[in-house]
Formats: sequence, C-alpha cells, structure tokens
Amino acid sequence: MEAIISIVGALASKAAEPRSKFQNLRTKVRDLEEARQRLQQSVEAATKNGEVIFDDVQRWLTEVNGKISGQAATQMREDEEKATKRCLAGFCPDFKSRYHLSKKADKEANAIAQLLMEKDACNAVGYLPAVQAMDTTRHEKEYEAFGSRSRAFVELMTALKDDAVSIIGVYGMGGVGKTTLVKEAAKQANEKQLFNEVVLVSIKQKPNMVNIQEEIAEKLGMTMAVEVAKRCAGLPIAIATIAKALKPKKNLFEWKNALRQLSQPSERNFKGIPKDAYSAIELSYTFLDAEELRPIFLLCSVMAHDADPEDLLRYAIGLGFIHGLNTIEASRDRVLTLLSDLKASCLLLEGSRPNCFDMHDVVRDVAQSIASRDLHWLTSFKERTDEEKMKKSQLISLQNTEVSELLNHELDCPKLNYFSIGPEGSSLKISNNFFTGMQKLKVLEFAQMHFTLLPSSVGSLKTLCTLRLVHCKLIDIAILGELEKLEILDLRQSKFTMLPKEIGLLTGLKLLDLSDCRDLEVISPNVLSKLSRLEELYLYDSFDKWEVEGIENPRSNGSLVELQHLPRLTTLEVHIPDVEAIPKDNLFFRKMERYKISIGNEKWNSYYDRAMETSRMLKLQMNKSIHLVDGIKLLLGKTQSLYFDGMEDVGEMQILYHPNVEYFGQLRFMKVMNCNMLENLFSFSVVKRLRQLEELEVSDCENITNLIVEKEEVDENDILEFNKLRILKLNMLNRFSGSWCSTITLQSSTCLFDKKVNFPVLEELEIGGMDNLERLWTDQLVEHSFSKLTSIYLWDCPKLLNVIPLSMLTRLQRLERLEISNCESVEEIIYEEGCISSSCSSNRMSSLSPQFIQSFQFPNLTSLSLQHLPNLKSIHHNKMLTINWPSLKKMTMWKCHRAEILFAKYGETSSQQPLFWVNFPVLEELIIESMGNLERLWADQLVEHSFSKLTSISLRDCPKLLNVIPLSMLTRLQRLERLEIWRCESVEEIIYEKGGSSSSSSSNRMPSLSPQFIQSFEFPNLTSLKLSSLPNLKSIHHNKMLIMNSPSLKEIYVRRCERVEIVFAKSGETSSEQPLFWVNESTFPNLQQLTLGCHCNSQLLSPYFPNLKLVRLEEYPKQVTVLPPYSLSNLQTLDIWGCSFKEMIFQSEEGGEEKPASLLLSQITQLRLHSLREMMHLWKEKEGFPNLRILHVSGCPKLKANLVPSSVSFRNLVTLTVQRCDGIIKLITHSTAKSLVQLKQMRIESCENVEEIIQGGDDDDDGISFPQLNCLELVLLPKLESFCSSDKYTFGFPSLETLVVSDCPKMKMFSQGHSNTPLLQKVRLDWREERLEGNLNSTIQEVFREKHPMIEECENFKEDQSKPSTSNTQNLEKEVENSSTSDGE
Repeated sequence: MEAIISIVGALASKAAEPRSKFQNLRTKVRDLEEARQRLQQSVEAATKNGEVIFDDVQRWLTEVNGKISGQAATQMREDEEKATKRCLAGFCPDFKSRYHLSKKADKEANAIAQLLMEKDACNAVGYLPAVQAMDTTRHEKEYEAFGSRSRAFVELMTALKDDAVSIIGVYGMGGVGKTTLVKEAAKQANEKQLFNEVVLVSIKQKPNMVNIQEEIAEKLGMTMAVEVAKRCAGLPIAIATIAKALKPKKNLFEWKNALRQLSQPSERNFKGIPKDAYSAIELSYTFLDAEELRPIFLLCSVMAHDADPEDLLRYAIGLGFIHGLNTIEASRDRVLTLLSDLKASCLLLEGSRPNCFDMHDVVRDVAQSIASRDLHWLTSFKERTDEEKMKKSQLISLQNTEVSELLNHELDCPKLNYFSIGPEGSSLKISNNFFTGMQKLKVLEFAQMHFTLLPSSVGSLKTLCTLRLVHCKLIDIAILGELEKLEILDLRQSKFTMLPKEIGLLTGLKLLDLSDCRDLEVISPNVLSKLSRLEELYLYDSFDKWEVEGIENPRSNGSLVELQHLPRLTTLEVHIPDVEAIPKDNLFFRKMERYKISIGNEKWNSYYDRAMETSRMLKLQMNKSIHLVDGIKLLLGKTQSLYFDGMEDVGEMQILYHPNVEYFGQLRFMKVMNCNMLENLFSFSVVKRLRQLEELEVSDCENITNLIVEKEEVDENDILEFNKLRILKLNMLNRFSGSWCSTITLQSSTCLFDKKVNFPVLEELEIGGMDNLERLWTDQLVEHSFSKLTSIYLWDCPKLLNVIPLSMLTRLQRLERLEISNCESVEEIIYEEGCISSSCSSNRMSSLSPQFIQSFQFPNLTSLSLQHLPNLKSIHHNKMLTINWPSLKKMTMWKCHRAEILFAKYGETSSQQPLFWVNFPVLEELIIESMGNLERLWADQLVEHSFSKLTSISLRDCPKLLNVIPLSMLTRLQRLERLEIWRCESVEEIIYEKGGSSSSSSSNRMPSLSPQFIQSFEFPNLTSLKLSSLPNLKSIHHNKMLIMNSPSLKEIYVRRCERVEIVFAKSGETSSEQPLFWVNESTFPNLQQLTLGCHCNSQLLSPYFPNLKLVRLEEYPKQVTVLPPYSLSNLQTLDIWGCSFKEMIFQSEEGGEEKPASLLLSQITQLRLHSLREMMHLWKEKEGFPNLRILHVSGCPKLKANLVPSSVSFRNLVTLTVQRCDGIIKLITHSTAKSLVQLKQMRIESCENVEEIIQGGDDDDDGISFPQLNCLELVLLPKLESFCSSDKYTFGFPSLETLVVSDCPKMKMFSQGHSNTPLLQKVRLDWREERLEGNLNSTIQEVFREKHPMIEECENFKEDQSKPSTSNTQNLEKEVENSSTSDGE
C-alpha cells in the first residue's frame, strides 16, 4: 500500500507542474520565433547580394517553420487545456493525462533548445559573399568627437531619425571633416538599423548620374537586377512585369538564367514592340506557376478594356479552364484569385471602373502574339486566306471587324472552341449552315446582332457550354432547347418578349442571365422549375410579371413557386412588384448566398444606389399590412445592403428594434426612406449586432424622433459603439431630436450626439432638413468619438445657432471638407460651450490652454463652403482665438448678408467685425456670391504670404462692394489665373488705393510702391478676365500711371458695363473719356478671345492684339461696328449674339466705308450667329466666306426663303447647323449643295416652315454627292416633306453612318430620286427606336404610313374612283394635318 501511495505521490508531484512546463515551452517557442526572424533577415540580405544559401540553413528554417506553425501552436494550446482539466466532475485532477502531456512539453522544449544551439553555431548563411554595402573597415579612432563636430553629429543623427526629413545637407569649408562626419553617421545608422540598407557613394563636382546609379546598385548587390532592367528596353510595363516575375526568385542561378533568356530575344516582333520588351513580357508569362494562370492570362487579352470578371468567368467555365470545381460560385472565387495573381504580376491592371480589370496595350499585343503562335488563336480577319488559318484555330474573336464575307457560308473550323463576333456585325446575315463545321465549339458569343431566326446549324453544337447573345434583337430562340450540354446562357440586354418552353429542355443549365431584358413579358410556365441544376438566375431590370399563386389556373406566365424546385439555386437577382407573388413556402430564400432582390414598386437604381453595391442586396417597399414572409426574414441575417423605402406598416418595422431577433449581423450599408410610421430606428440590442455597418442613411421619415430606442433594461454607463460606421446621413427628419431615447427611464439625448453613442471611425457626416435641431454635440463625448471625421455637411437646419464647440476642435484634426448651407439662425461656426449666441462674453474659453487659445488650426481642411447663412457674423467672435487654415485651397461664400468685411489680420483694430481673423497661405480658389452687405474683401493689414497662392477669384451679386483688389495686394496675386466679377452694381474700379472710396479719389495717393511698379504692373499668370453687369464700372484703375500687363491673358469678357465708353485706349494717349484698359504692345500680347457686349462706342478693337482668334459681339443695339482687318489678321471665329444687326456689314475704320463682313474678314473659318432677330440675310456676295469650315445659325426668324443665295459656294464647309430659323422654306439650292464636298455634319432643327433641305432647279438629270457626310440630323421640322422633292437628282452618301429623322411628321419619303447609303445601318427615329427596312426611302415611307394609316386608305380610294369626292380627300388631308400638328406638339 505504501508503494502504491508513493507511486501516486510521485505522479502527483509530476502532474502538479504542467503550467510551469507549458510556460517554459511558450518561452522557448518565442525565443525560436525571434531567432528564426533574425536568421531569415540574414538569408534575405544574402540572397539579395547574390549569395547561395547553405543547405543546413535551409533545413534549419524548414524544421523551425514546423515547430512554430499555426498547427503546432494549436496543438500546444489543446495539450495545455487537457493538462489542466479535471476528472470526477471537476473535483480531481487527471494525473495520468497531466503526466504524459507534461512530459511531452518537456521533450518539445528540449528539442527547441537544441535548435537554438544550432542557430548560435551558424556563423554564415551562404557562400559567394556579396560586395560590402559600405566601407566600415577604417578604425573608429579616425573619428574624433571635437566639441563643434559633436554638436553637428547629434543634429545629423536626429535628422536621420526624423521620417519627415528626406534630404540632409552637411556644409563647411574644405578639410573641416565633413566626409569623416558623414561616414561615422552612416556607420552608426547601419549599426543601429535605422535603415534597411546604408550606401556611401562619392559624388564629384560634375556628377555622372548613370555612374552614380550603377555604383549604388552594385553596393546593394543589385547588379544583376540592373542588367535585367536594361534588357527591358526602358519600357516601364516590361520592367514592372519582369520585376514582379523575378521577385520570388531567391537563387542567383535563376536570375542568371532569366538574363540569359532576355539576352536571346524572341524572333517574333509583334506590332512594332521592341524585341527586348517582348522577351521581358514573354518571360513573365513563362514564369506564371499555377496551371490555370497562363490560359486565363491569354483569355484576358481578347477581352475589351475595363473587362468584367463575370464575363471572364463565363468564358473560362465554357472552355474548361477551371479544373476540379463543380459550382459556379467556387469557380468565381478561383477566377478572382487568378485575376489577383495576374495583377500582382503586373500583367493585368485595375480597371477605370469599379470591379473591372484591364491590360496594358503592349502586354495585350504580346499575349495575342503568343496565343496566335502557340494556340492558333485568331483576333483579326483581313482577307479570305485567313480562312485557312481558321482550320487550325482554337479561338476566334473578331471585334469591330468587317466579317460579312465570312458569315455567308459554312466555316470549316474542326478545332474551334471559342467564337465571338463584336458589334460591327449587327446587321449581318449568317448562313444557316455556318456552324456545321464547328463541332468542338464550347463558347459562342454574339453582341448587338439582329436575329429573326437563329441559324439552324446552332442546334448542331452539341458540345456548346457557354452561349452569350448580348444586346441582340431576338425573335425566336426556341432552337436553343437543342443545346443539351449548355451550362451558361447569357441573354442580357437583349430584346425579346418571351422565354419559350423549349428553354426548359436545358436541364444541365447552371447559369441563366436575363438581366436588363426589358421587353421580356412572358416566361413560359414551368420553364424555370425544369432547370433543376440551375445555380444562378439573373432577372433584374427584366421580367417581373410574376403570377400570384392560385390566381391563374392553369398559369400563363412564370411564378416564383417554380424556384422551390431548384435545389441548387444560390444566386438570385429579381424584382418582385407584388409581395403576394412570393409563395407561402418560400424557404428557398434560405439557400441564397448572392442576391439582389427588391420587393415593391421601387427597384435598386444602378446609378443612385451604386455606393451600396454588394453581393447581398435587399430592398423592401411594402405598403400593405402584410408581415414579412419567413424567407425574407432569413435573408436579413445575411444581407449586406438593406434599403427600406416607404414601409407604412409599423409591424413590419419591428425587426429594427426587436430585442430577440438575430438580424443584421453582416449588414454593411443601410438606407431608410419614406417610412413615416417609424418613430425610432434601432433598439440597443440590435445596435450591438451592427458590427459590420459602414454606411447609414435615414431620410424623409417625418415621425422619427430618435436613432436608437432603449426598450430593455441597460446599464447606465453602457455605450453604443458603431465601430465601422464611416458615413452617416440624417436628412429631412422634421421631428428628430437626438441619437437615443429610453422608454424605460423616459430619458433622451438633449442634442444630436452625446456620450451615450460612440462613432470612433466616422469619416463623413451629413445632417440636413431638421427643423427642430438646435445643437449637434453635447459638451461631453466619448473619447475619440468623431476623431476621424473628414467631411461635415449641414443644410436646412433653421434653428441651429452654431456648429462646432471649442472642445471639439482637437477632435477635428483630420477634417478636410466643411459645408454649411441654409441654416438661417447660425451666428458663428465655432462657439464656446454655454454660450447660446455670439453675444456671450469672450472671456469664457473652456478648459483650453493659453497656447491653444492664441492659435488653433484645421491642418487638413482643404474646402470650406458657407452658403445662405444670413445671420452669420464671424467664424468665432472671440479675438483671442485665431484659426489658421494651412491647407485650405477652396473657399465658397454665398448669401452671408451680415458680413461687411471678410478677411482681417489677427489683432487689427477695426470698427467692422471681419468674418475671418485669418491666414490662408495656400488658398487657390475664392468664390464670393450674393453677399448683400459686403463692402470690402480685405482689411488694411493681412498676414504675410496670406492669399499668395490664389489662382481664381469669382465675385457675383455683391451690391455694396465698391472695389476689389487694393494696390497692396497686387504683389500677392502673382499666381492669379482667373478673375471674374458679375453683377456687383457699386463697383467703380477693380484695383484701388487704400483710403480711396471711389475712383474719384486723388490719384496721387500711392502706397509704398516703386516708380517702376507704378509704371507697369504684371499679372504674369492671368489667363481669363470676365467683367459682366457692372453698371458703374469705369476702369480697371483710374490712375494713368498704372498699366496692367498680362502676358498670359487669353480671354477678355466685358458685357453690360454701361458706363464704359471706351474699351481700349493707347497708354499715354489724351482722351476725354476714361477707357476700361490702357494698352500698349506689352499689355495683352497673347489675347486670343475677346467678348464685348452692349457698348455704345464703335471702336472695338486695338492693333495690339496680334494673336486674337475669336471675337464675340453681344447685344449691340447699333448696326455699324468697327472691325479693323489690320488688327484681325489671325481671326478665325466670329460669333455674334443677340445684336440688332439687319445685315453683316461693318466699318474697317472709324467713319470709314461700310463693307460686308465676308469681304472684311474673308479669312475666318467659323461663323456663329445666335438670336439675331432683325437679320434679313447672311450675305449677298458670291464669294461668301471662302475659308468657312463651321457655320452655325440659330434664332434668326427673318431670314427668308433660302439660307444663302444660290450663287454661294461652301467648298470648305465641314459642319452646318441651322436652328429656329422659321422664315426658311428651302434650306439651300441644288447649286450650293453641289459645293458641299467637305461637309461631314449637318443638323437642321426646330425650323417651323422648312419643307425640304435641297431645292431643285431646272437642270437635267444630275447626281449630287456628299462624299464626306457621316452624320445628318433632321429634328423637329413639322413641315418637312422630304430631303429633296425633285426627281431630277440622285444622291450619294458614301460615308453616311448616322441619320436621325425625329419629329418630322409630314416626311413621306427621303427623296424622289435614288439615294445611295452603303454604310448606313439604322435610321434613328427617336431616342428609343432605330430601324432600316430595305432602303432609306422605304423606311421613311413605312414610318409615315404607321403614323398616318388613313393615307394608304386615301390612296386606295383614289385608285378605285375615277372622280374622287373632293370632300373625302380634303377630310383625309385635314386628318393628316391635325395628326402632324399633334405629333409636333
């Protein structure tokens, strides 16, 4: 018995120490991890230097990886838990288990200790050591720390440790020890591991950058990398791809092998790509490891830019490129993984659209070349001989290629797996036996084709796996039922009305895409239920006429009941207008893994809801008193994007705050709108489940009072955290009072946000349309709440008095955008807690330090917009607080009527309270509008450099503003590019002298500017100057001594400045009137565009504008204006708008002879005439404007008969546009039409009396050709009967591709004579309808007959009656007239 006791005692003593054993093991594992990390760093450094790693080092690392793997860590945790377990209901330790597991832990710890000893014995990790990165062999005593040098050394090391410092300079005379100092700094930086690598390179006075780069590369052990880069021909995409391919290659011999391959470039030189670049990309292709990567990469090369991964998935499944996976979802994950790998290899790029991918054109060319060479892929068809190549081809993709000759007969392609034709073949005819010779075809794709019947040989494609008929017009697709192997059928965006019962024969179908088939009205009953292997069904923006169960018997359309018979269905995109169409047994929803479902009248909007795009989307709009069906409730547990719109039944909304439901665990985006019965959004318990919520928007819920309601007992200190919420929008909530309330304690938040709710990562906050909101924040908030805010938008909060409390300023250091609008009561933006208005004492400064009170900044704010704040007095009324804006680039002020002065220097004494006590060192754009009391922009003193980066100033509707820029500001505005001043009634001059209230002040008052400055001042970067509706403006500056030069100015716009008598006058010239500009040859040397309007003087232009290209005259009441040709030699465009001119005549000089514009300005190439209500004719001269290329005439109702006389020739005209010229009946004569040999675009629109475009003559039969015309538009022409009514002419349109005939109700035919249009494929009749039936004439005639069916009856009646009744004929013609009128309306 004693022996047994002693054995048990020994076991007990061993078993009593399992915790210490496992603690020892954990320590050893941690030591091993650190040792492995240090050795791995040494291995990586040696590999980079070209060393080969010793085998024993590799073996040690492999063994260590096993010891510290995730599996080993899991096993250790499990062993420790078992060792500490108790048996006998927990009363007694399990001695046996503890003993064995403690012994195992001891053994493992000893093994690790042995590994650590082996590591310590490892002196080197590889052989062929790399060149030393720097010379550290010199003795330390060489560096002596003299006093001055010691101080410099400390400063140098401090700068090296500062991440914000990128360049450090050490300067001093020769021999003082600069080089020694730098070497010691490099040595210590290396020893202290301040950088991954430290390289020391000597640079001569005349440095050779290439040599320096090569030396750095050599010292970093990167010589091999440099040689590889050289072989990439300097092409960035080639360097990037080869770099990614070689990055995982650790061995020197692998790099040498790659360099050898690059040195022997491929003989193939594809599309002019340099051989070295071609070889680099081809080598990257050969380095792709995964079996599926190479074919997927080549397949990507035949897809368009911004390609959709879903399209790639469907091709890849059809071609069998994805191995060993049986479901679409698993294949999708694999394809996305492969795309990620290809992007990581730089062989693919991110697309410009979300979730798309792209390929660099050079990479695409190389990939297609490889596919053509190795796999006989064909991506172009140029000649009949290419058909021989097709016999070997496995893939043919012909996008935007003329292939009509190819499709009219059987194609012999016995090896073909993939065939695709793009949009250029939309009207092509395909032979019935075309597919007979493609018996191995797996993927077939047509885009934008018109099929009355699909070719009968389609039914013979027994191996076809993927069929895509995208954006096609389809009449009968019953033959598709013969494709017994089909797994993917994609008909998206196609036009057809019925899915026939034959589709139900496709029992192997896994994916059916009918999305965006908006004409689909009928899905034959029981078709869907027969597709028993269907995994994914896409019906969004398509069929939605689901029959309600039990209403129709037998059914005549598709029913959601059929989805119960699809056991594999996991993806569903569908709109269900009537909730009653959902069957009672709807548990099929439980299986959904990917879905986009909307129930009710409103669908998901692809544009407005694009930010909510996820793989699980649910939108509910149910205004009936019917409870959410069980299947939909099941979806709520998975839904990532949820949208409630117009839920009127309170019972339906109980899910939002029911304490016992398990919903919303995966919710990321939520929007609630128009739910007027809703009083609160969430309960406390539901909020705690919103761990994934990123965006929340609540709007137009008129009875909601709080965001969160406490319906159960909770701890008083319990804080609700939205840990992932980035965007919060609360809009149009008229009764909203705060973030939370309690039905238990009857308490609620006293402002919008308080200490009960925490938003630690919120980035964007939008609050709008809250009539009762008085405060945003309480003075107590959870620490770090709102500290990540980058954007604040406030609008339409009429009771809000102020915005940001002082205590919040330290939280808003990341704020980038602040916009406040239509908050009528706001008096200041930043306020002191406890103050209800700016009248509070300025001595109350919260608990902020004196340093903070003196100055605070928004370091990241780049945009500030304050709009319609009629009571705003200042940003902050306390002069002790200065707000700095070091990053502000754009400021917008609108309707802040109480502001009298905007900007003043801190500490400046002023009787007027400025809106800002400021410094704006980087402000670039300043927009000031509708400031009713604003008298000055700037005070007399400003902070140095403030406003020195301004590039744009825009002032509008400031009626009390007298002037704009003080002389003292001119030196700050050297970067100004745009200056616009509109509708500022009191402005008399733009540049003014301080102390002068108007231009009548003494011109002798000049600030401390040098005489040279006074003589000539320059805005070197000003490119645009616009002055409009300034009725009191007299001049830019009244002082003749000040000349404003703008060498970069390209545009001047001066309009409705009635007091301006003279626009330009020569500097120094004596004049009784003050000109707007004093000019000389240096003033505006590069002026290109000049717009002048409503001036009484006749002299418009100056001889000092040699580069003027465009002149625009607006609202001139007088006929005669001076256009001196000597100053307009480079003029190209004349634009006349809203003038009272009766004809185009001008004077060449003051008081000179009147001459036609076509003679004075014969060189112009563009003539634009708008709203010339009195214009009788354009010109009478035969010559016209001989160089005219663009003619645009609109709103000239008094132009009669023809646009121009028959003698006018338009031999250079490229574009002709005529609009709202109601006096024209026949647009142009046949003789003018014959001259239009260069015309490319013609648009005739809204001319009420135009009857035909080309007026016939007395010629014999003749042809009129428009060889370049590619676009002809005839729109809103109620009396147009034809393009030309004469039967004497035939018309040739060899280039016409676009023809629009819209709202021309009387157009019975295009022309009496024949019209040849070889490239025309469609006639666009309105924005929805296009057609071409037979030839052009027959199409127009058919459209006319459809709109006026009585016409044909009238014609038949005339044939039957030798003497038709006049009254009957008149009645029919009157009906056509009435119909035409109503169509026009």
